[in-house]
Amino acid sequence: MPDQKKLTSDEALRGAIKSIEMLSGASEDTRGPKIAAMALNILEKDLGSYSDSAAVDYALDEATRDRLIAHARQDASHAVLIAYDILAAVSQLERRLRNTQIALTVFGSAIVLLLILHIFHFV
Repeated sequence: MPDQKKLTSDEALRGAIKSIEMLSGASEDTRGPKIAAMALNILEKDLGSYSDSAAVDYALDEATRDRLIAHARQDASHAVLIAYDILAAVSQLERRLRNTQIALTVFGSAIVLLLILHIFHFV
């Protein structure tokens, strides 16, 4: 079996995003899965999974390494929760804006109609 060339992190991320878009419905919000794909891509790059990954030896003792891993996982979990909360808030604001635009369009159309009727003495 021939060796497969390792992808770069950018190639892998583009592939992941393309897959997310292909598997999602037209009306589905893909921002959350794309953020998760980007986070996983960064992790995999740090772990040396891609051709453009740089090996880094931090020379940490086990206790320090374990403590940093625990804190990093906690920080990542908080970041994901915050990102999803922000996405939910943005989606809600987008819905409100769309509804406001619809209401303003209907209201504006009604005013124009009343002005036309008034100008031509139908009212």
